[in-house]
Amino acid sequence: MKKLMALSIALIMCLYMGCAPRDYLPPDDIPPWDSPVPPDYVPETRTPLDPKKVSESLGEGESSYNFRKTRWGFNPERVKLSEAKEGNRPDESTRELLVYRIKINEVKCKLIYTFKDNKLRTAGYITIQPIRNAEKLIQEVLRKHGMPTMPELEHGMVWKGADSIVWTNSYASVIKETLTRYTYTDGGMLGDLLYKELSELEKAGEIVYFDGVIGYVDSAFYTELRKHESPLFELSRYEKELMGIIKKSGRTIIPGIGEIRN
Repeated sequence: MKKLMALSIALIMCLYMGCAPRDYLPPDDIPPWDSPVPPDYVPETRTPLDPKKVSESLGEGESSYNFRKTRWGFNPERVKLSEAKEGNRPDESTRELLVYRIKINEVKCKLIYTFKDNKLRTAGYITIQPIRNAEKLIQEVLRKHGMPTMPELEHGMVWKGADSIVWTNSYASVIKETLTRYTYTDGGMLGDLLYKELSELEKAGEIVYFDGVIGYVDSAFYTELRKHESPLFELSRYEKELMGIIKKSGRTIIPGIGEIRN
């Protein structure tokens, strides 16, 4: 059974993330949107995600909770008290929003709680900056919740439970080109022999970075939202992001030249 589960997860990740080989180099820190891209930007090695530690950060821990140590309907003060017990203080706090900055095995994430009428209705995690291995987050959700109930979606996956709807997505948001003196042709005199090999090298010279999101939504709120005449106007920006309605704009970085918004 375990072998079957592992094979199923591998198959879903292959279809979801794409199987085209890439020239994977050591991880980079990606500068924020508003900062310039220096031509001599130097990569910095990062520690890979530890799935076990990610599980500890993502998991609710006790069946009596819906997300971390909170339940749907909690007011902001109860959520802040719960996070304070974990040593976390909000980076942003309003009547309708709590935002924390946490690290999941050295990966910076925003921990989000959103409220309406003083009641918690959505929560989740959003990567602060693009990273190389956001797919680890997706793998952990698969391990935690099993096969998604809606795997047929083109982008993202959904799990539907009695109390919560879980959404997760990992998408390429930054592509960094690496400049080289030579590029491959169609194979020249050996084109008939090298066709397959060269087609697999089509993406060589690109480093791809991902942003990830894991959203939890109150099932009762989700049901009511589907009846709403204008659901977009009901949602805040963070709620749209946690539910996969919007995502960060993509860009391509070309060292020595600058960046292009996709």
